[in-house]
Amino acid sequence: MLFIPDIDKWEKWQRDIVAEVRTADCALLDATFFKDGELAGRAMKEVPHPFVEETMLRFALEPAAEKKKITFIHLNHTNPLLWDEKAKKGLLEAGFSIAEEGMVIGL
Repeated sequence: MLFIPDIDKWEKWQRDIVAEVRTADCALLDATFFKDGELAGRAMKEVPHPFVEETMLRFALEPAAEKKKITFIHLNHTNPLLWDEKAKKGLLEAGFSIAEEGMVIGL
């Protein structure tokens, strides 16, 4: 299990997130914000997190089996994955998943 609920940008981390996910059976990754501009009137650099869009791009060339390992967690109330069906559908169709309250993950 790879558990990264709250992290700065991926490029600031000393490890390669793609390589780390490859070694895991399941990865629960920070999805605080979906994309830049999500916080009206506030510079997103003030609250650095990897955007879901950025994480998806990092895994775009990975096989479906790797993407399937990733479940996005720790969504801010401004994250459209919570209420925008189009954004959620795009993420799911790309092969990723979103955590749900009460979700059970078998290890």
